[in-house]
Amino acid sequence: MIEQVVSSQSSNDGSESEPIGERRSSRRLRVSHFLLVTTLCAIVLAVRDAWFDWKSVAGQVETYAYAYLTFSSLLYGVALSGLCVFVWHRVCSDVPSVKFAGHWMLLFAAIGVILDALVSVSVWLYSEVTTSSYPDFYAWNLDKILLCSAMACNCATFAWLISGDWCWKLALIFPAAVLVMLVPQHIYVFAMNGMWREWFATSHAYAQLVTTAVVGCFVVAAVWKEWGQRRDFDWLHWSGVVLTLLYVVGGFLSAMAWLHYYA
Repeated sequence: MIEQVVSSQSSNDGSESEPIGERRSSRRLRVSHFLLVTTLCAIVLAVRDAWFDWKSVAGQVETYAYAYLTFSSLLYGVALSGLCVFVWHRVCSDVPSVKFAGHWMLLFAAIGVILDALVSVSVWLYSEVTTSSYPDFYAWNLDKILLCSAMACNCATFAWLISGDWCWKLALIFPAAVLVMLVPQHIYVFAMNGMWREWFATSHAYAQLVTTAVVGCFVVAAVWKEWGQRRDFDWLHWSGVVLTLLYVVGGFLSAMAWLHYYA
């Protein structure tokens, strides 16, 4: 009788019922998870280091670029690790794994990494076949068009899917709106026949600065509200929350660094 009652208990967020022992086991942080994160971070950093054109930067910019490359590669590795864990849970267990807002943010970051890689490959293929007189400029501009469009769709999709406080949805809707507004700028730039202007880069830096500041406020507000609810969050949820905050801090510092460089 007691076993039947225990097995029929559901989680606090109203998800499907699951055995408590199985639920706790699926949320346990294991040594294999640390090994997975370490391996993927190393792979991502090695691939991005080999892919990056270090000849195009020098001096202080090279320092900024390497710091950003290392920091972002660690975040990418964590995001991909979360995706692998969710896929493993989905394939090998009937326990619902994507339930909390942090889970959705972890998946959002992982899909963003994949989209970033696809855009980089597409731009590289374009630069190999283009006959333009300004291949670097058009490759940079194409990268921004594709990346802004892809990330805007990613933000909008997860804003619709994510569960939890409304602040989580606003934290994705706001950057989606900003990214959509940046796309026409680059369509206009394509018509300028390779004419470089300083505001091309500074406009992105300012947009990134404002976006990260606003998103950071929404995320902190959402975490503050959920903290008082004392819900049974697992380590994957907190990994998604911390990863999002690190993305915000890293993006803000990166924008400040580029604005300082272009000043």
